[in-house]
Amino acid sequence: MSTSHHTPAGDDQRKLFDKFFKQSEGKMPREYPAGRLGAHDEGQLAFAVAADPRTGTVVVDFGKPVRSIGLKPADVMGLVKLLMQKAREVSTEPLVLEVS
Repeated sequence: MSTSHHTPAGDDQRKLFDKFFKQSEGKMPREYPAGRLGAHDEGQLAFAVAADPRTGTVVVDFGKPVRSIGLKPADVMGLVKLLMQKAREVSTEPLVLEVS
């Protein structure tokens, strides 16, 4: 996935995979679509989220060491939805998210 945390179809998905692999190889140019957050900001981050039914685990792979991530509120909600979707794929019991 990328800064937009939904599963795109077709060519968009291929572009995200390419971005992720370039980033993990250190070949991804730094982009700051929402401006730079500070000196430690390394730019836009691509990452993968997968469900591993064998271990009952949701795996978030950044492809490189990451100090922090900054998300806009809509991106936070998209990531929460994606993580819940993957958690439900591996859970043996119903999952409910309580937000206060």
